Amino acid sequence: MRHARVLTALAGVVLALSACGEGEGGGSETSSEAFAGQTPQQILEKASAAARAAESVHMKGKITEEGESFEVDMTVSNAKGAGGSISLGGEKVELRQIGKTMYVKGGPVASVSPKLADKWIKTSATGEDAAQFSSLTSMDKIFEEMLDPEGSVTRVAGKEIDGVPTVGLKDSAKSDGKTDEQGILYIAAEGEPYPLLVESTAGSGGLQFLDWNEPVKVTAPPKGQVVDSKDIAKELTGG
Repeated sequence: MRHARVLTALAGVVLALSACGEGEGGGSETSSEAFAGQTPQQILEKASAAARAAESVHMKGKITEEGESFEVDMTVSNAKGAGGSISLGGEKVELRQIGKTMYVKGGPVASVSPKLADKWIKTSATGEDAAQFSSLTSMDKIFEEMLDPEGSVTRVAGKEIDGVPTVGLKDSAKSDGKTDEQGILYIAAEGEPYPLLVESTAGSGGLQFLDWNEPVKVTAPPKGQVVDSKDIAKELTGG
């Protein structure tokens, strides 16, 4: 599964994903009857359809790669927007998207001037300025990338995740040992076949998918804390 391409934010840095490991079970395999008679590709298609039809999801993960720590904690809704944060090397970026408007706080822009350190930058969610973050605020984009394997998919042993049995699907794509396009996707074998966890095969951990279809409320930052991206030059010069 495409771990690396899901997180293209933070100055275009491309990383693999790794979970914090919380909430995982003891590694017991799911029943052999789950998805009986279905090919790995058919199981993947069911998981993709379930994920895209869902109202909302909470994504949470952490990885340390080549000496840098990366974290993501985002709640995304089809109808109510998205909100959360991503961190790289201790530098945190907060994101909120409401409709076609995106607010970004922290990161490279904030380091340009002390005047922007505690400000939310307002920009169009469909504009070039927000392109590097859009894969984290759209459920369609998240699962279009995440559930698109690089190689053929094979079924492997599942495990319990938060008490839910799963089946595992492994991407057979080759890895260079540094940035991993491979991974194992764990899909719920009870109830809706939602993706619950993606693990990198090159390292430890993965990305968790939690709180499916839970209510989501994203609010705009206070107006006094917002700077329109078109006005950043004025803010920097004091004009």
